[in-house]
Amino acid sequence: TTTTTTGNRNPPYLYPDFKCTWKIKVFIIFFSAVFFASCLVNIMPAFINHLDSDHALVTRFIPALPTMQRDFRTPAYSISDVRVAGLRREVSKDLCDRVVEYLKRDTPLNAAGFRQATSAFLAAHHSANLYARSRGSNILRHYILDPALEAWQATFARHELSYTMWEVVTLRGLWRMPIRVWDGLVCIKQDEKLPCLSLPYHLEQFEEVHGRYPDMKDTAEAREFAYWLLNKLEANY
Repeated sequence: TTTTTTGNRNPPYLYPDFKCTWKIKVFIIFFSAVFFASCLVNIMPAFINHLDSDHALVTRFIPALPTMQRDFRTPAYSISDVRVAGLRREVSKDLCDRVVEYLKRDTPLNAAGFRQATSAFLAAHHSANLYARSRGSNILRHYILDPALEAWQATFARHELSYTMWEVVTLRGLWRMPIRVWDGLVCIKQDEKLPCLSLPYHLEQFEEVHGRYPDMKDTAEAREFAYWLLNKLEANY
């Protein structure tokens, strides 16, 4: 005997109904953001001087890494971790002092001037970090472990870990996720034109300490934040 079937010849369990829940949507959005941010991180350094209006003092006072070698003359991959830390302090202080001298000469500055100084302090800190690491003999630490640790700090350890995870689970901090993803990728890339840790990171730290987010368009608050950031960076070294 033969049997015939009509309609759908495939058993229904082979094609179960797929429901796109909100968790799946968040998952898709997150990894899409990671992908596009990765692409953007790779092309951004080529345009940073043209896109960032607060980059003027960076171009003026913070030299490129090859130029630093002419000033500090430390052979590549030649010094210990202790000397790397000392070289980082030396280079960072030298570069920041150039910016501070400019602030003293060209006062009073408006909010835009202090925003430029803030960018210069961040660039000095970051460039000193990259230069000192490139002189260290511990390649595994300086090119893999340290960037990974900074990426962790810029993302999940941006505040207390429990608070960050609470934000993720409850979706209360979902609007901050793109910034954190971006900062984490920037720290992994280690490009001299993209500071790690970033300005948004330090603005959040200022808010955590002072209970208010600084208005960088206000001259007094921009000045307060610029010198707070300088003292914070010096204390970390």
